Amino acid sequence: GSVTPIMNILAADAGETGSVTNSTFNITNDPAALTGYIDVIRFIAVPNAVASGNTITVTGANVGSATGAACDAASECRHVRAIKSYSASALDSSGFIADDNTITIEAANGVMIAAGDDGTSAGDTYSANGRISNNTLTCTNTGTSLHGVMFAWSQGGRGYGNKVTGCGIGLLSKGQPTRGALFSGNILEDIWESYAYAKGSVGARFIHNNFAVSN
Repeated sequence: GSVTPIMNILAADAGETGSVTNSTFNITNDPAALTGYIDVIRFIAVPNAVASGNTITVTGANVGSATGAACDAASECRHVRAIKSYSASALDSSGFIADDNTITIEAANGVMIAAGDDGTSAGDTYSANGRISNNTLTCTNTGTSLHGVMFAWSQGGRGYGNKVTGCGIGLLSKGQPTRGALFSGNILEDIWESYAYAKGSVGARFIHNNFAVSN
């Protein structure tokens, strides 16, 4: 409930790479822990990193004042980031691949799979040309601040063939210079806030995706 990240792959020299594949992570968070975050698989400055065939389940996360509540000053909750690849300098984490993972998260805040870092600033490029594909992503409490597939401060990312259920934002392209992100052939069901969201990014494309409401 407090050890984070669970798997941390950090490149010390240019050209190093790494992967986490076919592994199972069952994590029970302390619901009284209102702050901080849980990173399950985290790559930092690792080009061509691969996360494939993993099963990640996080339960017991604090969901704020009520189920579905957004995480803000009045309703604080812990962040959970299942798979994340990013770098502190341009293009160090290019070529990230996340495919065929099955992720179920109870938290109301965080992200299922992210190429790039949500908290960066203009001028940095994270995980250029990343691929997030054929993953099954399930948010179990429909928190508005838990996202499915995200390209943040990235370039040329592709997200396709993913199934995203119950999350706050299904597909997210965020921040400059996030250019040319392509989302295609994804299935999104019962998304709480936005099925597809391009925020401050240029040229994001959403093509042939299926948006559904179960009721």
